[in-house]
This record gives sequence, structure tokens and C-alpha cells, in this order.
Amino acid sequence: MKKNLISFGSFILLTLLTVTAKAQEMDPLLQAKEYFRQLDSICSADNGLLWGVNLYGPVMLVSPADRVIIANRQNKSNTLVEKEGVFIGRLPDNTGIANTAFEWDGELWTMAMWNALSPDDNNARNRLLVHECWHAKQRSVGIMPVMTQNTHLDQEEGNILMRLELMALSKALQAVDLQEIKSYTTDALLLRHYRQILFPNNNENEFERHEGMAEYTGYRLCGMSDLEIRKQLVTDLEAYAGKTALANSFAYITGPAYGFTLDRLTTGWIGKVRTGEALPGIAAETSGLTYPPDTLALHVAVSGIVEKYNAGVFVVATKEEFKKETLETEAMKEKFTKGDLLVLPNNGLNLVFNPQERLISLGERGLIYKTGRVTGEWGVLDVSNGLLRANNWASFAVPGPVTGTTGTIFESDYTLTLKDGWRVIKTEAGTFIVSGPAPF
Repeated sequence: MKKNLISFGSFILLTLLTVTAKAQEMDPLLQAKEYFRQLDSICSADNGLLWGVNLYGPVMLVSPADRVIIANRQNKSNTLVEKEGVFIGRLPDNTGIANTAFEWDGELWTMAMWNALSPDDNNARNRLLVHECWHAKQRSVGIMPVMTQNTHLDQEEGNILMRLELMALSKALQAVDLQEIKSYTTDALLLRHYRQILFPNNNENEFERHEGMAEYTGYRLCGMSDLEIRKQLVTDLEAYAGKTALANSFAYITGPAYGFTLDRLTTGWIGKVRTGEALPGIAAETSGLTYPPDTLALHVAVSGIVEKYNAGVFVVATKEEFKKETLETEAMKEKFTKGDLLVLPNNGLNLVFNPQERLISLGERGLIYKTGRVTGEWGVLDVSNGLLRANNWASFAVPGPVTGTTGTIFESDYTLTLKDGWRVIKTEAGTFIVSGPAPF
């Protein structure tokens, strides 16, 4: 394997990179070393008490601007350069940059974007790093990674019911009396149960185990007190309760909200999560909840919650919000159903997207992300206004190009940067693909 050493120019750029912390400039290498030291200390203090495994492992911090890596250890191929007690190099061009866990050079690594790490807020920084380290170890604790299948949360009725659930969770976190905590938790569970009956093709509970437990763990180990965490979660719940885009992001708040509520009601619930139970089931058992016997009775219970929370005005306002969203939805549908498409088969492509953005469902045709970045052997696709993903993940698509077929293609909704030898060709009416260099 060719040694991928950092170039002299990139090294100069790295060493000149500065981050302001309390009005002082700091060497990024020494700063990264301190970040790693704190993370190691946090994970060592826990040492598997929470999940049965020490969460510390290979970690890299990546500068998105130049793809420079600062890592806490050498990679298996020994291509990183050691300096100041850390290891530096450059992330390959075909690897997406995100806060994530991913396989690189035969190992599972935690990646965090340098510009996402607060130099001033140790708790926020450590929460993010622990979150991603948990993802690198989640399979070993019995929780499989999943992608959200919850587009109903970006649609009117599903979104309203989720936002009401967030309100109930906020009240549960603020309550002091044990019976009040159980009462508000019961409200949240009734809202979720009703929603999941209305939208049975969901994986809310599974996605919550995947992302929600990562975020709960980040909070639990970052150094904040339980009271500070609950106050922060209440603030975040209020922000989330104002969103029409929740399909990709809800679990980041519901997971820790249910988790820290359960911490006040019972013990040993994480062991149940590890054996496959979902948070709502554990919370229902802990709260002594028996669900109404039929959908009509459940509907009556939900209507009672809306009245109890004086949420009628909220429901009407949210419906008005979705009327405004309809125009964007119809424009996206027309773009991907009536025009030419550039189709990219998913033969190991990497997708990076913003989980805070609303998803648009095209039914059997797939799902639209507003923005995203797709990388593959052919190059990089940066999308600014609409990326269609097949429901089975077999392909991605954007409108067919009109400005070029090779090199860097600048379109109104995306930029496609092709590697040497690759070009866009039209294979049939309405369909474009990228074609690689001849094998010989």
C-alpha cells in the first residue's frame, strides 16, 4: 500500500491553524492531544459500568477544509505521522467527512469534525465525542445501527403527535413529584402509541435505540450533573417542538429525555435495552401504563392530552406551517418525476446529510434529502437542492446535467466533480449515468 504521508503544504496549513480559547491562540496538535486525554479519562472512569465496554478507541479529528487528520493513535498501515504525541495525515478524498463511526484501514474509527468541537465548552465537546465513540462500540453491546424509516414525522399528523410527545417529555423532566413524572411520561407514551398505530411502517423505537442511546451516553458521561442535563434537555425539547423536520433527528432528543426520566423512576433499564427492549416498553412497564383497548379509546385519550396541555392553538398553527411546506414538496415531486435524471448506483457510495432537514417522501420512487454529499469512485456530488434516494438504497439521483459531461459540472442544484477518465453519458431517454475509464 502506498504510504499516504501528509504534504509539506498541508502540514504548514495545519500548524498555522489556530483556535481561540479564552482569547488565547493554541497549537491545534496540543489542543487535540488534550481533547484525547479528557476523552480517555472519561471513558476510563466509566470503564464499562454503563454499557459493559470501555468506549475509548481509535479517534480522528478531521478538518473539513483540507481533510487533515489528527488522530489519537497510529493506523494499521502506519501511514500517519507522529508529532506532539498525536498522529497526523490526510483523509482520502472518497471518504465522507462527518461526526460518525466508520471503518478505515481495517479498523472501526470514531470521526469528529474539528470545527464541530467547542474549544470553550468541555461538556458539549465531550458529549459529542462520547456519542460517536458509543457508535463505534454499539454492535458489541447488542444494538445494531439503523437508518430512520420515519418520514411520517415530517408530515402533518405524525409531526404534530411527535411534537406533543416532546412537550410531555419536557414536563416529565421538570416534574419533581414521582407521580407527576409518571403521569407526564404516560402522556408521552400514549401519544407515541397512537402515532405508531396510525403509521405502522415505522422504526421509531429502533432508531431511538441507535441514536438516542448514543446521545444519552454522551450526556451521562460528559461531566454535567443530572440537574444541569435535565435543564439542557428541557431547553432542547422546546427547540425540537418547533420543528417540522423530525424524521432524522427526533431520537437525538427523545433518547436522552426518556433515558434521564427512567433514571428517576427505576434502575437497571439499560440492561433491558441491551437485551432488545425499546424505551417506550420499559417506560410503560415502569409507569404502570395499560394502553386503551382500541383505537377509538386511544383517540379519546390523546384528545384529552391536547386539552390538558391547552395545545389546540399549537395544532392549528402547525397545520398552517405544513400548508406552507406543500409548495416545496410539490416542486420537488415535479423535479424528480417529470425531468431527466442522473442515476448513481449505490455500489459502496458514501452519503453525508443534515439530519435537521425535512425529508420529502415520493412514495415508491424514494426519499428526497434537501442537501447532501455523495462520494464514490467517480468523484464527489455536492447537492444544494434535492437528492433522491431509492427506498432500498440501491441508487441516488439528481436532475440530469445540462452544463457539461466531464471534470467539474456546475448545475443549479448541485456540483458534480468527476475524477480523470470519468464522464456523464446518456443511456436511454431521461436517464444519465457516470461512466469510468476503460479497463485497458
